[in-house]
Amino acid sequence: MSEAETREDVLARDALRRSSDLPPIDVEEEIRKAVREARDAASRKYRQKQYEAHARDRELIRQAIIAEYRATGNSTFPNGWSGHYLLKTLVERRFAQFLAELQGDSLARSAAALQQDTPAADLGS
Repeated sequence: MSEAETREDVLARDALRRSSDLPPIDVEEEIRKAVREARDAASRKYRQKQYEAHARDRELIRQAIIAEYRATGNSTFPNGWSGHYLLKTLVERRFAQFLAELQGDSLARSAAALQQDTPAADLGS
């Protein structure tokens, strides 16, 4: 839905609310919310396509991380919920870096930068 269509929809909802003696809605906030939701949906769709296109690479990254941790003496890694959480976080971070290097894509670089700030990185220390 385009921003113009979204604005039209929000204005129609607001008019209906007013005619029903309900409080008005913040039109601009509703439009920002709809635009943000559309952007997030597009981002999820893009990420899912990347997961599907590089499923083998993602699994290789996962296996490499497991091997690294098991080589340090933790023969049962990932064990427990925190080990699985750490593994998932590390896979996401390395996969984002892999995509950034592979494609030079600004979205993938942004995802890699966001992954650098995850607090789960502290679980491995």
